[in-house]
Amino acid sequence: TSVLSQQVSSRVPCAREQTAWSYDAKAAKLVMFGGWAHEWLDDVHTLDVSAIVGPPYSVQSLHPAQGPITGGAKVVVSGVDFAVPEGGEPIIVKFVSESTEQTVEGTFVS
Repeated sequence: TSVLSQQVSSRVPCAREQTAWSYDAKAAKLVMFGGWAHEWLDDVHTLDVSAIVGPPYSVQSLHPAQGPITGGAKVVVSGVDFAVPEGGEPIIVKFVSESTEQTVEGTFVS
């Protein structure tokens, strides 16, 4: 009979070889399974890499590419894997420059 238990730890895993790795794209986590460190290990470790790999979507273009300095221009943001919020939540779009940022509400068009 197999038993699955979960132990949460903030310890760094020991150095090892012959380990198996997987990437969970939905959670943006690397998962490391077991390996060899003077004995076969049967542990599992995860590492949150969301700050490194970025968001699960991709902006491919903005049209128009430039607008008036005073703002207010409508912009079409085209890309891949944009998600529609559940429950009627608004779509939030953030525009960032070196000196400022502006958050506006957007409309999803498939």
